[in-house]
Amino acid sequence: MLYSCVSILIGATSDDSTPLLTTFLETTTGQVAVCIVGVGLAISAINEWYMATGKLMQKMIHKNDLSNNQYKPLLMLGRVGRFSRGFVFAAFSYLLFRSVWSHKPDVPKSTDKAFAFINFQFGGILMGLIAIGLAFYGLFLILSAKHRNIPM
Repeated sequence: MLYSCVSILIGATSDDSTPLLTTFLETTTGQVAVCIVGVGLAISAINEWYMATGKLMQKMIHKNDLSNNQYKPLLMLGRVGRFSRGFVFAAFSYLLFRSVWSHKPDVPKSTDKAFAFINFQFGGILMGLIAIGLAFYGLFLILSAKHRNIPM
């Protein structure tokens, strides 16, 4: 069973030299599975945007441990980063839906396709802004690690 799952994931070929993943994605079950993943990514994008604009970001950090000059930039790093993550999730979700609707089994296998799509559709400026936002989110995670509010 494990061998079958791994061979499907890596695109091992069947007897007629068609990749098994491609064969699976051409079926209705495969298209439904891709749609479910696409819906999940779309919901994740909306959740990231909600967290970036709502009060949830404020609850993630212990404000009492930081001065106001430390807290506000840290919060802004988190907000910009979360918004950028949401945009990447939305682009990846769109790519999954587009692959199902166009009946092409070229499902994106990595975030490279999502980034290439963003670069092609919107240009280098937006791509640079997303890259900066994701870097800000990484910096936010590093800087807020000591002051994180982790509910038990």
